[in-house]
Amino acid sequence: MASFFLRRSAERSHKGEMYLPPAVAERLLAYDWPGNVRELENCMEHAVALARFSHLGIDDLPPRLRAQRTGKLMLPADEPGEIVPLDELERRYIVRVVKLLEGNKSRAAHALGLDRRTLHRKLERYASDESASDSEQPHTNGAPS
Repeated sequence: MASFFLRRSAERSHKGEMYLPPAVAERLLAYDWPGNVRELENCMEHAVALARFSHLGIDDLPPRLRAQRTGKLMLPADEPGEIVPLDELERRYIVRVVKLLEGNKSRAAHALGLDRRTLHRKLERYASDESASDSEQPHTNGAPS
């Protein structure tokens, strides 16, 4: 929803295409949103009005979100308490950033601080790893074993 409101506010303000970097998206996700959708919409309008670049920064957010500290390190684990190897943590984070940026790999590479080709290679490797692990699963064709 934040991406939708961001696009709409940027269009209305004639600011061109804008995007949410992962740090800003994380800040938005960590906030409780007591005002619900209307508060989110107002937050995005505020941020667009203050933004000086094609992406939002923490400083563009309203004061209540800028001051917010999560106090927790949020790891993208599947289960609470799961220890995730660093390469898996990187994979999950990169995939999450690409999803947050709606598949735009140029913006994702920029937000991640990676060269676009490096991001592309990593995504290809993740896809080939997934297909390899799928092919390792035992297949049954209905016949009893």
